[in-house]
This record gives sequence, C-alpha cells and structure tokens, in this order.
Amino acid sequence: MKVKNCMQKDLITIGKDALLQEAGALMKKHSIGHLPVVEDEQLVGFITESDLRQYSFPS
Repeated sequence: MKVKNCMQKDLITIGKDALLQEAGALMKKHSIGHLPVVEDEQLVGFITESDLRQYSFPS
C-alpha cells in the first residue's frame, strides 16, 4: 500500500507567526497532537503538544 492511499488530505495548519496559544487551541479543538507550520502555503515545520509544553513551561 502506498502512503497516498492512507494519508490525511484535509490538513489543519497554522502560520509560522501564530501564537503558541493559538496552536494549542487548534490542537485541542481538532483532537490532534501536532500541526504543520506554513508560510505562504509552504510547509516550514511542525509544532507538537510536546513543543507547546516545553516552551510554555520552560525548566
């Protein structure tokens, strides 16, 4: 089986200049643990729940 046969096609993304709180709210709303980060409709990275915890509560 190829990846294209089981991949998610309707991606929920967030812009690179969005606030961490916005990313957290989107993840919670859609029950997902990561978001693709985009700039001008191009993928520039990912943010995860773990990233949010790390940067929201630095040690």
